[in-house]
Amino acid sequence: MTTRQDTNDLSLQALTKDRMTTLLPQIDGLAADEPWMAWTPENYLREAPRKWEFSRVAIVGSQVVGYAICSVRGRFMWLHRLVVGSDLRGARVGARMLSQLQDIAEAAGLQGILLKTPLANARAISFYQREGCVRLPDNQGFALLRLSRSGCRVLVGIFTSPTTSPGLAISTR
Repeated sequence: MTTRQDTNDLSLQALTKDRMTTLLPQIDGLAADEPWMAWTPENYLREAPRKWEFSRVAIVGSQVVGYAICSVRGRFMWLHRLVVGSDLRGARVGARMLSQLQDIAEAAGLQGILLKTPLANARAISFYQREGCVRLPDNQGFALLRLSRSGCRVLVGIFTSPTTSPGLAISTR
């Protein structure tokens, strides 16, 4: 078991398709306490634009402690998943991954990061707010947020659609 003190040795590395195949049992086990997040191996290995360029794995020693699966949709990085093992949630592993993903998106000339999470996933929504986003109320289902890291503006929309799960969309400007 990795402890919070071990996160000083955290390494964020590219998650290539070959590496995903090798690490799949460890990666899949990180969200085992969240049954609604269950994915099949096919979900993890499904191709998407620039997925293997942008996806990341968080490792401490030889142990996988988190991962982010990303691709590109239009001019945005799409964050399919950001998962940290239950023993290190709250230890800034997710924050460090999100920061690196923002750097990658900016370096690639993308306009920001988009993601969705079920409205019931209050912990994830709270995480993004803790990362410097201040949510301002708006009765149209959107909120204007500011990230403290770079001072950029972020639009967050909580949405529902007949073809998608309720979610949270984030777009840096």
